[in-house]
Amino acid sequence: MDGVPESLIFGIGVAAGDPVSTSFLAAVIVSNIPQALAPSAELASAGWSRSRLCVMWGSVVVACGLASAMGYLGGSVAGNNGDRVAGLAAGGLLAMLTNSLMPFAYRHGRNWAGIFTVLGFALAVLPG
Repeated sequence: MDGVPESLIFGIGVAAGDPVSTSFLAAVIVSNIPQALAPSAELASAGWSRSRLCVMWGSVVVACGLASAMGYLGGSVAGNNGDRVAGLAAGGLLAMLTNSLMPFAYRHGRNWAGIFTVLGFALAVLPG
């Protein structure tokens, strides 16, 4: 559930007076599509109904909204740019990648998973 740390970062950025960059927003959207589709497909094949999946993803959206508000409050109280809270949020992203997304990607994509991971990082660091 990396949407929560991402939302914390959004809130921290707004509290610090930094605009949300288009590239960060695009990266979040692009990365969340496969992160939502892959487990949704597995849950649907395990018998989950569409309504149950919608309730689950709706709950994630609400949790992300609350996390964004908490990030804003944390960034405001910290009185600086919120680097420590953002670092904690980044750790949550790394934990999610390590524990769920990368094993899933390798299981389904084999060696292509590594190649596309490197391409994704390369695109992420392009000036934009």
